[in-house]
Amino acid sequence: MSGAASIRAEPGGSARADVRLSPVPALHIRLEVDEADPQTYTQAKVTQTILGAYHDQATVSSRPIMPESAPEDGEAGDTGQSAGPRLIELDGLRPGPSVVEMMTGKPGEAWQFSKVTKSVPVDPRDGQTLDARGIAPTGVSGIVKLEANVTAPLGVNLFLRDASKGTVYRAGADSAGNFRFSDEIEPGVYGVSAAGPGGLQLRSVTASGAKVMGINIEIINGTDARLVLTLAHGVNAHVKGIVERAGKPAPGMMVVLVPEDLRESTDYRRDQSNSDGSFSMNQVSPGKYTVVAVRDWDLEWVKPEVIREYLAGATSVEVTSGEEPDVKVTAR
Repeated sequence: MSGAASIRAEPGGSARADVRLSPVPALHIRLEVDEADPQTYTQAKVTQTILGAYHDQATVSSRPIMPESAPEDGEAGDTGQSAGPRLIELDGLRPGPSVVEMMTGKPGEAWQFSKVTKSVPVDPRDGQTLDARGIAPTGVSGIVKLEANVTAPLGVNLFLRDASKGTVYRAGADSAGNFRFSDEIEPGVYGVSAAGPGGLQLRSVTASGAKVMGINIEIINGTDARLVLTLAHGVNAHVKGIVERAGKPAPGMMVVLVPEDLRESTDYRRDQSNSDGSFSMNQVSPGKYTVVAVRDWDLEWVKPEVIREYLAGATSVEVTSGEEPDVKVTAR
């Protein structure tokens, strides 16, 4: 930020800031893409960093350029056939580092993505040519289906939730069940969930290029994850039980169902024990849990570092699809 100056604004006051803009020539980039397909749409999206922090992302103006026709060659080749890769020109880019994302798709199919990352030098005299041919799509993609390998109905939405940051990414499945997350998914642990017509819910997850932990996946740096998600009706379970203290029903206790992965805040469930010590929790995802009962209603139970101290000696339960486990919990 050469030439920048700081300003001071007091509460209730005002400050004046004069900004001087200097025009600079825009950059021009050519992308070499795969052979032209009349049934395929191609778009380019460019992300650029402004002032070191703000990321500006926009679909830029592009213009396709078809390769020149191949020369006649007697017996070999046909006159008028295109030779070489197709080119796409991008105009109006700011000088500076840029991430170019190519998006290709066909009607009724999920968009396919590939990224080309290059630090574009500030040189308005010459355009930059980037080779985007044959780049494998990156990120997280897959297919969603019903049990017995039946195609899922249209309208299924898939979600990835970052266990550490709480960020949620969404993707929609096409008519064939294919999906791809358009966002760049960073390495880490993500909770997988799905919602479909008629109350369809996620039953199981398998993957290549990612480690599966129940309905969670771990994305590894530098790998593409391909998921197979199976949906079904009546997946979630109902957990009920009794809280006791000194061998007697304990009313008014805070009962917390704690997931195996303490960071998965969306999997926690909480209830208050009734006058007979009973409690009930609905919409519980399959998995391993620990049931904790305490008198302290001010306990910050959703914080892993807090609830972890209460797990020793608590009641463990493994929840499976559609079942209704009945547990007995001793209050602390």
